[in-house]
Amino acid sequence: MAKLYFRHGAMNSGKSTALLQVAYNYEERGMDVFLIKPSLDLKANDQISSRLGMTRTVDRLVSKDDNIIAMIDERLAEQKIACILVDEVQFLEPKQIDELFEIAVKMSIPVICYGLRTDFKMEGFPASQRLLLIAHAIEELKTICRCGKKATVNGRKVNGEFVFEGSQIAIDEFNDVTYESLCAACYFKMREEHKLADFLKESIQRLENSSMTASLDAKLIIKKVLNFTDTELITKSDYVLSHSQVKACDKLIERRLNKEPIAYIIGSKGFMNYDFEVGEGVLIPRPETELLVEVLSQLIKDNSFKGLEVGVGSGCISISLLKKCPNLHMRASDVSEVAVEYACKNAENLAVKDRLDIFKADIIDGMPKDEYDFIVSNPPYIAEAEYQMLMQDVKDYEPMAALYGGKDGLYYYRKIIAAAKSVLKQQGIIAFEIGFDQGESVKELLEKNSYENVEVLQDLAGKDRVVIGVKNDK
Repeated sequence: MAKLYFRHGAMNSGKSTALLQVAYNYEERGMDVFLIKPSLDLKANDQISSRLGMTRTVDRLVSKDDNIIAMIDERLAEQKIACILVDEVQFLEPKQIDELFEIAVKMSIPVICYGLRTDFKMEGFPASQRLLLIAHAIEELKTICRCGKKATVNGRKVNGEFVFEGSQIAIDEFNDVTYESLCAACYFKMREEHKLADFLKESIQRLENSSMTASLDAKLIIKKVLNFTDTELITKSDYVLSHSQVKACDKLIERRLNKEPIAYIIGSKGFMNYDFEVGEGVLIPRPETELLVEVLSQLIKDNSFKGLEVGVGSGCISISLLKKCPNLHMRASDVSEVAVEYACKNAENLAVKDRLDIFKADIIDGMPKDEYDFIVSNPPYIAEAEYQMLMQDVKDYEPMAALYGGKDGLYYYRKIIAAAKSVLKQQGIIAFEIGFDQGESVKELLEKNSYENVEVLQDLAGKDRVVIGVKNDK
């Protein structure tokens, strides 16, 4: 992704010195830059180079008739360019500014421009050059860096040390302009290489105070942006991330720092060894729900059963059952249109849509009697008191309708159990996921409604997690 940076100061404030220092920093790391100066003041330029102990001078003078694209293409034929530096940018013609933008986007490398003076007027520049207008309004920006230090721009030598003063602006993509002031240290750090191993370590450290799964979150975010596998994350530790990749990772990390669930950030969640697409408005699959799938699949086996899921959500339960049971057919309902859309998408992605009918409905509406061999549901079961204590990344992001189960958490169990009697075959199976403290309550509800052989099953942590029963109303 292209990025253009403008440094800005008053007249005679040392911008050319700073520009040559940038060139020097790049070349010290063996990176080639292309230095353009659209003026004839070479004498001052050479004096600055000499003062800094540099042999480098301007690569190319530019007149108003020069074609910037042709000029850089000519240089590219000789060697790769890591960065383009432009001094006295105010002397470029509007068309040449456009050509700079085109080059930046085409090459996905930074173009750093210097020299937009406070006394420079914008008359004659087309409206499309709003990036320059923002640079011209630099005095309105705060001059505090992201690290808390004074943001700087102008360069000079003090006791042999190269120092900066003033302010700087970083301007992002032409169609989505953002800007901030940076100190010199953060500016150069922003431009340095980011090796995968180091960037992963830094990302984990950033997340440690906000996430109990910082290492996993960082790995998932980086894998998504780089499109890497777990193996590549290890074997390509020396891979150098591009600036656009770093920026993309940073945006996702910021979302996680704001407590957004990692599943929403990366757009998927693993369940029963399958990846399910998820996003805002749909409940994220939980590993504890896998017990419900395991129990039911052992009962279904190769039988040609027809099942119903109430509250399909992402589709993880129905789809996982269909993947494990080749002769099974399912119907699944949800009151949420968003959930229905995700479930349909996941059914297609995991190649079971021909055996799964998904529809929008509230609980069990208008279904034929004695239709299903089993009914399964992971209904909303969080009680009112417990809902108020949920973690921020659950309560603030996941849909309340998929979590809140009324004052005692049993509201939907009562509704489903009552409605299921008319659509479940005699000796048909009903199976629920439950909260850790709801086993006896849901068991009692089933037994009062003519279900027998009711069992409460525990998860790997030894907590009640599944209730299963058999219909017998004769």
